[in-house]
Amino acid sequence: MHLIKDKLIYKPAGAYGYPLHQDYIAWSNFPTSFTTAVVALDASTKENGWIEVFPRAHAQGNLSEPDGNFHVLDEEQLSGIAPVALDLAPGDAAIYGGYMPHRSAPNRSTSQRRHLLFSYNATSDGGDQRARHYQSFQHYLRSVYGAMGMGDLFFA
Repeated sequence: MHLIKDKLIYKPAGAYGYPLHQDYIAWSNFPTSFTTAVVALDASTKENGWIEVFPRAHAQGNLSEPDGNFHVLDEEQLSGIAPVALDLAPGDAAIYGGYMPHRSAPNRSTSQRRHLLFSYNATSDGGDQRARHYQSFQHYLRSVYGAMGMGDLFFA
């Protein structure tokens, strides 16, 4: 496997959550083997907006238009599948694939919630794609934010 993406999700008190979505992005050559390991630095609780996954829904594959854009999923698409909360203690890890629908609620606690995310793809699914992924991601962000009138972005 190859590390394709890594990030810190820092959710301070009062921060919004993430809507229901899948991590799979239908860019050309985006790996279908995209898998993420979430490592909790802080406890993940209902109050601070834990991640909820929808078990077995990943078997339905891509649930949105394959147009390369971020899509918020409609919960009706997951009718009959109850979400499962990832109640993680510091140091715990959860692993799920790019097709796994998931979301997180706002942080309604008085403290932060931090998670490290490491995403991988299989050697057989394009090999090392980290540099290409970030180049595509930066291009995508520039076009999205440029269309919103937010100007150019700088990436280090």
